[in-house]
Amino acid sequence: MTRASLRTALRPVTRAAVSCAEGLVFVVCYVSSWVAIGLLLDYLYDHSTPIITLAFPGAVLVAFAAVRPLRRRTRSWKIAYDAEGYLLSKAERQCHPTLVRYKRLATSVLVCLPSVIAAFVLFFLPVATHLAHPSSHYLPHWIIPIPWNLQIHRWPEYNYVVALSSGNPHTRDFGLTSTSLSSAMHFHSVPATEWAEQQRDRERHPRDSPPNERWFSPGGVRISCLQDRYYEAWRIDCETPGDAGELNLSALFLGSEEDIATFYQIIKGLKVVK
Repeated sequence: MTRASLRTALRPVTRAAVSCAEGLVFVVCYVSSWVAIGLLLDYLYDHSTPIITLAFPGAVLVAFAAVRPLRRRTRSWKIAYDAEGYLLSKAERQCHPTLVRYKRLATSVLVCLPSVIAAFVLFFLPVATHLAHPSSHYLPHWIIPIPWNLQIHRWPEYNYVVALSSGNPHTRDFGLTSTSLSSAMHFHSVPATEWAEQQRDRERHPRDSPPNERWFSPGGVRISCLQDRYYEAWRIDCETPGDAGELNLSALFLGSEEDIATFYQIIKGLKVVK
């Protein structure tokens, strides 16, 4: 490999190194300026002094002043770099037009992809949370069929998952992001030994009115649900018997009446994974 070809091959590496050097100088000078200003304030003992208002612009000015000589020194090299890059690009377009076209298309897609993903998460947050957890196997021994128009948050280390329902029926039906929430559905399981101990010491939430009780048997495991009013919302407390062992499950619904049917549909659709 000749010296010229080697220099051409290392052009991107050299350009990246120059950019990193400029950024590093800026960051170092900026942080150093903040440290110097902090030491000065500590020396003055008066944090109400007007110098505090000059801390940020002062640090930025010092950082720019340090980077400016470096940029001036590399300016001619950058001009030559851009000119050489233009000539190389022109020659490549002439020799390999199809390859250049596909490269431009791939570059455009890669540049736009983060923005597309961000926009998707921004407008379709409930669906995006499901894409982060594509499987419904949220708990060790249970598959929980949470609809994709409900926003989910999962903590695998605690065997805990929460589904949140939008307060706007128009956004909820299409899985759109909403600023208001109408209901929360909690699902949780614990190790078998811990479940038995909890059942001995646990009492269900105190009731303001006689609850309605319903029973379900998904996967042959019996689950009892107590439903009653809780202030202005509805509360449904579901759990497996004390002898459920490793198949234990507790579920709690708090929210509006319009989401109760969805919660019961999830309970009916539970599947056991042994």
